[in-house]
Amino acid sequence: MKRVHLFLSRIISDTYAASTLLSQQWQFMILICAHMQTSLLATVNISIAAEQPIEQQAQIGVYSNPYLMTDVPVRLKSPYLIDSMPSSLTLALSKVYGGITDNAVLRAQFAKAEAHTTMRIAFVIHKGLPSQPTVYNVAFHPVVNQWLGQREYNQTIAAGIFEPNGVQAAADQSISLGSLQPLAVNPHGSDMYSPNNGRFAVTKGRAIVSFWLAGLLKDHVAISYNLLILDPGLYKQLDELATKLNEQYRAEDQLNELSKGLGSLADKLQNKQDTLAVQQSGTILATVAKQANAEQTRLEQARLEQIRLEQTRLAKRLIKHAIEVTSSSMNHELSLLQLQLQNLSLLS
Repeated sequence: MKRVHLFLSRIISDTYAASTLLSQQWQFMILICAHMQTSLLATVNISIAAEQPIEQQAQIGVYSNPYLMTDVPVRLKSPYLIDSMPSSLTLALSKVYGGITDNAVLRAQFAKAEAHTTMRIAFVIHKGLPSQPTVYNVAFHPVVNQWLGQREYNQTIAAGIFEPNGVQAAADQSISLGSLQPLAVNPHGSDMYSPNNGRFAVTKGRAIVSFWLAGLLKDHVAISYNLLILDPGLYKQLDELATKLNEQYRAEDQLNELSKGLGSLADKLQNKQDTLAVQQSGTILATVAKQANAEQTRLEQARLEQIRLEQTRLAKRLIKHAIEVTSSSMNHELSLLQLQLQNLSLLS
């Protein structure tokens, strides 16, 4: 009986050791899954922040020395913005990207290219310049600087404004509206951006204007939806919104805060077209949120499936280890019994 007790004790001890190993592995897996949970929104690629450095996006300003640029208190980066692109821009891009006219397919193309940092798309809110100019200029120069890896050059890109609301062609040296057309880009000296050829005019009496902007050079492309706040009376509210965004850490909370902020901004507007520009921005944000939530659900399901598979794998390992321990212990006991029988035979 004592021998049987020792035999069972060994099995239990070895099995406990295996289960402890399993527990440690399982805890490690839980830590991985917890990390996956916290990084889901990073995976679906949404980034909203105030006062971000300009990164692969065109700037808006006024040709001068030094070049005056608008402040950008809010910028959202997400490939899901592609789903809101106007058909005119999609068609223009389709000529470059193999005739692709479906935004979802184009988004997949963008996602593939994102890994090579050749394509960027953003939702940008600008504060108009204090001088309240009626004509602004689009500067792709910092973007092309990054694309080419040099500060001085003379390059021609394809660029254009699409779906303008409160924006029209300038009387002289205007950027193309509704199509991608050649645009000379020539930075020189210290922040000297020439020529002054990406101009557009804002409609008189507008407090807010909006438009899509695209620039392409070979396999590089920068696209942005731009909401340009021209009324200085709205700047304080915009700054408060930017502060609130920086206080949020989850992308969905930032999206909700941004949507609420734009809704509050729309309540202060008198011009119907201004209101429409803000409402369109809200629709774009809603589309981003919807697509991101769908992707997050897919990732969550994949995460749960990964956990289930890991559970099964570890359970099989535990069973196999228990069987091996049992078999090894039994073989050891049998050898001892055989030795004792031999000893008894000798004694007899």
